[in-house]
Amino acid sequence: DDSGWLANNTWLHKFPFIRVRLSPGMGVVVPSRAYHAVWAEDADRLLLNCFMFPRYKVMEDAPSSSFSFFGRGRQPSLYMALFHLKVSSIARLWDMKKLGGFFEMVKLEFL
Repeated sequence: DDSGWLANNTWLHKFPFIRVRLSPGMGVVVPSRAYHAVWAEDADRLLLNCFMFPRYKVMEDAPSSSFSFFGRGRQPSLYMALFHLKVSSIARLWDMKKLGGFFEMVKLEFL
């Protein structure tokens, strides 16, 4: 029962909040640019983030591009070019050599 937890965390009532308890084998999809947090009661779990990126400049003029990370003018052109180069290189590593791993995308933020 989560009623006690929610009663002790009244700050959650100040904004829209959805709490979901997942069972083994379940997953959740979070929309782009949605604020979210993942909490776990213990460390006996696997957390996997997967992202689907559009091709370079394809989403710039989409109807909702003014709200998107990929919209025209939301990021500098050089940043987006290097971002897509990095993402496509990582994808090609898997396609050509079946080489996978964990790749952090935040390093690009320091250009």
